[in-house]
Amino acid sequence: MGFGSYRYKRRSVLQGLGGGALLLAPLLRAIFQQEEALAQGQSDMRVLIVAMQFGWGLRSSDGNGPTRVSGNDVMLNLPGYFAPLASLKNKMTVVDGLLGTYWANAHDVSYSDILTSAVTPGDDSSRIQGVNGPFPKPNGPSIDFLLAQHMKTSALRLNANYRSFGASCHPLCFDNNGVHLFQQDDPLAKFQEIIGLFPNASGGTPVPEVNISSEKKRALLDYVKDDLKLLQGRVSGDVKERLDIHLQALSEAGSSLGGPGTVVSSVQCVKPTAPSNAKSTESRLNGHLALLKAGFACGTHRVGVLGIGEGLDFSWTDSDGTARNGNIFSNNFHEDVSHWDSKGADSPRRRLCLEGHYRAAVEKIAAFAKSLDAMTIPGENKTLLDKTMIILTGEIADGDHNTLIKPNVIIGGGAAIKTGRYMALPTFEAGDVVVDGIGKFTVYRKQPIATHTEADFWVGVAKSLGLELPKLGIQQRNKGPIILT
Repeated sequence: MGFGSYRYKRRSVLQGLGGGALLLAPLLRAIFQQEEALAQGQSDMRVLIVAMQFGWGLRSSDGNGPTRVSGNDVMLNLPGYFAPLASLKNKMTVVDGLLGTYWANAHDVSYSDILTSAVTPGDDSSRIQGVNGPFPKPNGPSIDFLLAQHMKTSALRLNANYRSFGASCHPLCFDNNGVHLFQQDDPLAKFQEIIGLFPNASGGTPVPEVNISSEKKRALLDYVKDDLKLLQGRVSGDVKERLDIHLQALSEAGSSLGGPGTVVSSVQCVKPTAPSNAKSTESRLNGHLALLKAGFACGTHRVGVLGIGEGLDFSWTDSDGTARNGNIFSNNFHEDVSHWDSKGADSPRRRLCLEGHYRAAVEKIAAFAKSLDAMTIPGENKTLLDKTMIILTGEIADGDHNTLIKPNVIIGGGAAIKTGRYMALPTFEAGDVVVDGIGKFTVYRKQPIATHTEADFWVGVAKSLGLELPKLGIQQRNKGPIILT
């Protein structure tokens, strides 16, 4: 049986089942979309972009200040508050030296530019429809939208208190028409929306590792047959008769492939349980990560965007060694903690407080990454983390509003890129007014400025996943892709 006729037969299963297929169609659709994408030579990777409000604190804008991540092409040194990721250091990559938004207030412009590189410098003429706040409309889609299109998969777009200016979520994601793609803040609402995509088994359900080889085609057929047999007990009459016909057709298709075959399982797919409906940042972040883990393990989703804002539970150690909990300075975390560098003699203490907040987020991401790394894909000597790129980014590099040189962190992705390294991209030092072909902007102190842009980074990410983009966003933001492989 040719591959084309195989696709015809599996479509016939869904079409011929009529109303009975509704019980099974979402799961089969997700599996078949993945199978078709792989048949077309596309990547079976997963991608999660995690945008942290106030950045991840890895580089200060002060040229004389600390750069809190370092290394070389074979070694990566992480700052102390990234300690929860220490055991995964060899599976991480830091790309340091990216130019972000360089005009206006970073918290106004950067949100809609981080993933698009499509906000025209100086253009305050248009605003994003349906979103409160001073956010300019980008002139192109976000990278998550393009990757989801390429992978033929749904994207999970989520946010945990990633908001300000009265907006229900900071606008990160956009389609080809510049329409804002909402990030759900409520994990319970998202759970109710997507739960029908998951298999009914409560745990341990193997997901077929699908490709175009005969063995894997047989595995997929066997998997579908098993689920259709379960469905037989729920239907009767004409629907049951059509099921019998289709099961016979699937058995014949398996025989023509050289034998019945056995299911070659990948990672364990566990149907998610309903998350808490608590409204805290902590609870919502936990709920979102649980949904992402299930979606990535089950293959129902392979692209995710997650925004993290203030409000996490965190502790930190003061400069005198005193243990502290949370923000002790005021109720305004943004002004009094995240912008630590403007507080004079008290700045170092505020920085320690901010690092406590960063570490709380790192702990959540580390636990998520380790859970993916614990899922082994048989026959490939790889884990689900090796097949997943978790990318840490933000509208700024640090709470001091630095956008002129930013690091992005990649956790995992070893099946597609080289890991365990620190990539220091070229920079130049400047002061006063700078004109470099990107645009004209004012630098208020002598400091390093990146020569590569966030657009270059995302084009490089896309390339490593099999998507060749000539550029992302506006032309002047594209200097050349960053090669990650």
